[in-house]
Amino acid sequence: MTRKRKILFFVLLIIIIFFGFKLFRFIQIDNCLDKSGSWDYEKCECDNI
Repeated sequence: MTRKRKILFFVLLIIIIFFGFKLFRFIQIDNCLDKSGSWDYEKCECDNI
């Protein structure tokens, strides 16, 4: 691989990992709200009522 392709590959990999974590957190929050809970952003956990 050329140097440009390596850099592009690593930049895309970092972007994919970043959005993967964002998507995972979104799914956690959505599942909590679907179960009629509330999401505690400070503790990063679901507070079931």
